[in-house]
Amino acid sequence: MSVVDAVLRLLKKEEERLDKELSGITAAITAFGKTYVSGKNAQRFSARRARIAVVPKARSAKARKTGKVVPIKSKRTLSAAAGKKVTPAQKARSGRVRAAKKSA
Repeated sequence: MSVVDAVLRLLKKEEERLDKELSGITAAITAFGKTYVSGKNAQRFSARRARIAVVPKARSAKARKTGKVVPIKSKRTLSAAAGKKVTPAQKARSGRVRAAKKSA
C-alpha cells in the first residue's frame, strides 16, 4: 500500500500545483481580457470594407460549390477616342462642383 499512497500524494501535489497555475491564468485573463475584449483596442472593419469583402467570399463559395475556379470579371476599359471625350466633360463637371461648393 505504500506505493499507492506515494502515488496518491504525488497526484495530490500535482493537482494543487495545477490549481494554483490555473488560478494565475484566470487572474491574467480577467486583468487583460477587459482591455482587449472591450473593443477599445480591437480592430474593426468598417461597414464599407465589410460590403467589399462580400464579393470575393461569394466567389470563393461558388468555386467550392461547383468545384471549379470562377474567373474574376475583367473591368471594361475605354478606348482612346472615348477617353478624349470623357476627360473634358469630367473636368467641366469638377469645375461646376467646386464652384457650387465655393458659393454655398
